[in-house]
Amino acid sequence: MCARTLWITGRTSSAKAGKTAELEPVGRETMRKTKLASAGENVIDPKFFNFVAQVAHFFATYGIVLTAGKFWHWTGIAVAAPLCVAYAAVHEFWYDPRYENPVTRGSDLEDFLFLVAGVTAAVVAYAI
Repeated sequence: MCARTLWITGRTSSAKAGKTAELEPVGRETMRKTKLASAGENVIDPKFFNFVAQVAHFFATYGIVLTAGKFWHWTGIAVAAPLCVAYAAVHEFWYDPRYENPVTRGSDLEDFLFLVAGVTAAVVAYAI
């Protein structure tokens, strides 16, 4: 059986036995989720999506501020840190409520806190 037939029918063939075996209930559930995801609905778990988003928020500002510090020392920190905090405030409390997709939109405060935590961690890491 080819992969396309396997995907459509949910059956797998046994080359040794020469017969077709039904998928176990767990396999059927996985297939159902795959078909649902391929249709563009519920493609990612919202909790996992939020976790990835918060990690990205944290490391975005962490990377910007720490890089500025590495190139321009404390002057870079003094410029980048307030700019990142200002960006975080404008983006999370003005831009996101107006323009972000409501399906993927999380908590503005949570996003803001992770952005500011990245700035704070970068300042501490540079100071050490």
